[in-house]
Amino acid sequence: MSAKRYLHLLLVASLIVFLFALPSANAEENELEIVKIEHQYSKSENSIEIKVNNYDEEFVNCNLILSIFSEDLREPLPLTNSITFFDIEGNNKHHHNFTFIAPLSGDYTFNITLLVEKNDILIEYHSSEEITFYDYNEYQIQDEIVDYYFDSSEHANWIYSVENNYLELKNIEGAYDTGVVLGPFNTEGLSQSILNLEYRHLKSNTANFTISVTKEFNSSELYSTDWNLAHSVNDENNINFEIPKGNEIFILIRGEDSVSNTNNYWIIE
Repeated sequence: MSAKRYLHLLLVASLIVFLFALPSANAEENELEIVKIEHQYSKSENSIEIKVNNYDEEFVNCNLILSIFSEDLREPLPLTNSITFFDIEGNNKHHHNFTFIAPLSGDYTFNITLLVEKNDILIEYHSSEEITFYDYNEYQIQDEIVDYYFDSSEHANWIYSVENNYLELKNIEGAYDTGVVLGPFNTEGLSQSILNLEYRHLKSNTANFTISVTKEFNSSELYSTDWNLAHSVNDENNINFEIPKGNEIFILIRGEDSVSNTNNYWIIE
């Protein structure tokens, strides 16, 4: 069986961290908890951080075991460090990191077992979580700019700063409507593709900062292109959104305002 392929497209050097709250074996037994799991991408070293809390007054012995199963390959991952032993003093906590490499993008099930010895009694806690891993492709925005929508009144424009290594909407002097086109990105044959963007901005209530996508773009027919809105910027500084499948996907980053707000800005980092 061939594995499904997932792609994570990044226009900045950043990563996505997934946090999972894992319950104890019994809702009433909250003395020991596995707090979170962090992971990155396939084909590179990944780390799972597990925190165990002991809210009892008594000292306890613990055994933490990890196994990872590839749902697409239908086989477990070979792990070099899948088990650890430790003690926790009363009213204390313990952190442990397991490292591993997911060889391919796809779905993996993480099985975590915690064995705790308390008063000569062995208590077992268990949790399973399925997580999707992505191939990681990082792009420099400067290399992906293919065209611009210039403001007809020249009240604002997009400029790439080589010195600061970012793309900026600037020189706002009145009402404007201007955009920059990035691409093409090839997502053909992939099960899912996620785009990550990081930015800083100051946006008035009358301004619209948006991100749109299209499968069909031709610079010679710039103003007849149909764009599909993917995201409208609000207060956030980071977004992740799914982009469609296609051998040529283009992205439009657009800023517009009906009045002059000269202190507004939008920086794509």
